[in-house]
Amino acid sequence: TCVDPLYTNVRYLRVYETQITELFDLAGATNILEIWASRSKITLLPNETHVPASNQIEKIDLAENLITNLPVTFTKNLVTLKFLYLHENKIIAPFPEFFFSELNSLEELTLDQNMIPGNLTCNTGLNQTNALRKLTLAYNKITSILGCFFTNMTKLNFFTIDRNELSEITNDTRFVPGNTITSIDLQYNKLTYIPESFFFSNTYFVDTIELKKNQLVLMPNLQLLPSFRILKKFGAHYNKIIELKKHFLAGLEKLEEFDLRNNKLTQLPVTGLGSPNALNNLLFSSNSIVSVNWTMFMVNMTSLTLLDMNKNKLTHLDGHLCTPGQNFPLSKIFFDSNDIIWISKDFLDSCHHVTVLYLAANNLLETFPYVGNSKGSLEELKVNYNII
Repeated sequence: TCVDPLYTNVRYLRVYETQITELFDLAGATNILEIWASRSKITLLPNETHVPASNQIEKIDLAENLITNLPVTFTKNLVTLKFLYLHENKIIAPFPEFFFSELNSLEELTLDQNMIPGNLTCNTGLNQTNALRKLTLAYNKITSILGCFFTNMTKLNFFTIDRNELSEITNDTRFVPGNTITSIDLQYNKLTYIPESFFFSNTYFVDTIELKKNQLVLMPNLQLLPSFRILKKFGAHYNKIIELKKHFLAGLEKLEEFDLRNNKLTQLPVTGLGSPNALNNLLFSSNSIVSVNWTMFMVNMTSLTLLDMNKNKLTHLDGHLCTPGQNFPLSKIFFDSNDIIWISKDFLDSCHHVTVLYLAANNLLETFPYVGNSKGSLEELKVNYNII
């Protein structure tokens, strides 16, 4: 722990995978650029008395240690710091007020897999770090994102806050112009509502939205959000969603997967979801859907290859499911565990590209009373647990 004059010329200090419990005094180490001290037994962060005011430190890696608190003075002299890695520690206290406000050069900050509680607000000081590109906060105990947290984060391109205890995102919370975030990951939280303004604000590069395992009842109306023109994947399974607005997906020309499994839907919009013609996978299993006007619902879904309707309350299956026409590529249809009692005579003729068809655990008395001109593309058929 003593100041060693040999440190004067050291530029890269590597003490990772050791048994040290405290990062030693660096007061004489004015030329250090990087400190690598991950996967050790460190419990305390250094304060400003351990770090020379004239330091040039650009990187500190303290990941996978035993740090429990963030001392207020830790960041005081680290004005040149670009990379700070604190993931997989034991941090249990909220961020000290304006803890990050002097880190004007900070580009990457990892804090995932700790136990950090509290709110994300302006008072963290992160809203003053306009060089920040990467911020990871997954696997903590954060409860809300408030107001101006993202202010000045104009270079942000990677942000995670999944697997927290997030229950609130306020209406004035939004990303700022200049960010290039490609994914919004809010899964495994406790959100009951997400303001449309949060999605609407400057999310032109987002191609994935993950909302799995929250407590959402209503969905934000994506057709109002012109910034999602390159969105490819939307997942909100395992929520409590009761309704979808008509034309919910209108304008999402690049959307390939829409996943609303395990929700509380009883019906789908009669006039459809808004003709998402790039959609490949449509997943609605484990809801309580009783009927669908397939003729209207499937309009312009010309790229659909997989439809999952397992575990609903549908009673029949007819050829209108393949309304988009002869070149409709739908090949995998899953209707296990419904209440299906009949299949229309024209089903296989209309859905002649189908290779996999699951109809197990329904109330079928017979399978296909009329095959007609079917070209025989079916490769796998499940009809077990019926009353055939």
